[in-house]
Amino acid sequence: MADNINPNDNPYSQPGETQNTQYQQQANQYQQAGQQYQQQANQYQQAGQQYGQQANQYQQQYRQQGQQYGQQANQYQQQYRQQGQQYQQYGQQNQQYQQYGQQNQQYRQQPNQYQNYNNNSSEPGKGTAIGSLICGIIAVVLWFFGYSSVVSLILGIVGIILASASKKAGYVGGMRTAGFVLSLIGLIGGAIVLIACIACYGAVVGALGGLY
Repeated sequence: MADNINPNDNPYSQPGETQNTQYQQQANQYQQAGQQYQQQANQYQQAGQQYGQQANQYQQQYRQQGQQYGQQANQYQQQYRQQGQQYQQYGQQNQQYQQYGQQNQQYRQQPNQYQNYNNNSSEPGKGTAIGSLICGIIAVVLWFFGYSSVVSLILGIVGIILASASKKAGYVGGMRTAGFVLSLIGLIGGAIVLIACIACYGAVVGALGGLY
């Protein structure tokens, strides 16, 4: 009888085996789900590594660009500093050139002054005009001393001649006019005084002759 017993007909053995099968299936499902999660985690990890690599690449690129920009900024700063120093040197040179220009202008004015003095002193007819003025002054002074009016006549004539010569030479300054006028006054005054002196001398001689 024992050999004719079917294990499947055992009421105590079926529920345990079924539960074990179900637990095994659930365990397999959980294991598959865990594997899927592990795969997803691996994918996320790979994606994170890729993003990390890209971030490192961008960081390196930005760092390199920052270094390049920093170097360029330093170069520009040095260039601008050098240009500023050059402009400062140009400004100092410009000030020196201005000082040299002022000195040159002063030196130019001094020869012009000397040249003007030489031109005035060597102006045609000016010397004869000065001579005419001197003769006129002496002629006017001398006819106050009586018979020295003879010298006034001579100097007046000479002064008029010199004034005419100065005018012919092209000099038309005030000295020529003054010399001509004084020489003419000396000539006229000297003639008047000389005639008066001769008349007085004749009157005195006549009076003295009448007495004797």
